[in-house]
Amino acid sequence: MKLNGRLLLMGGFILGMVQGLMGQGVTWQQYFYVASKIFPDSKEINVLLPEEEESAQKPAIARAATQFRRKVKIFLVRDARSIGNNFKLIPENSVVVVYNAPIVNEKNTMLYILTQAKEKKLALITTNRSYSEAGALVGLLRDETGHLRVYVNLKYSPSLAAKFTPEFNQKIGVAQVLQ
Repeated sequence: MKLNGRLLLMGGFILGMVQGLMGQGVTWQQYFYVASKIFPDSKEINVLLPEEEESAQKPAIARAATQFRRKVKIFLVRDARSIGNNFKLIPENSVVVVYNAPIVNEKNTMLYILTQAKEKKLALITTNRSYSEAGALVGLLRDETGHLRVYVNLKYSPSLAAKFTPEFNQKIGVAQVLQ
């Protein structure tokens, strides 16, 4: 009995670590669910993913893409230059998931990504609070109780304001809309 308790504790610890590394415990299904509800006509989701995460994350991304009937393009990130090259390949008016990783969280990189998003009218979805506050369209963030909440920032996308009615917000769990 003592061994089973240790295994259960260890399993829970490992699951918590994996979820934490993923981006505040957000699954790819949650990213794709929110993207599919906010942008039902967008059939493709672009993902900025660190190279070192590709083998670990690609199967889960593929499952979520299949489940939500979306094509996915993964843009691997290794440094600032690769981010710049990747943004040249992302079409205007696209949905882009920014995977929470040190390289994309650097101040200059974040500013570049947000600037590119504004210029190319990209809808950024992230788990990073700094991105959400600075202008990323959708933030999937944990509140003080640990519950996942959807935050919408219309700073660079005021034309989408009409979409976020109280009924729509309740349906997909939007906690706050910043204008």
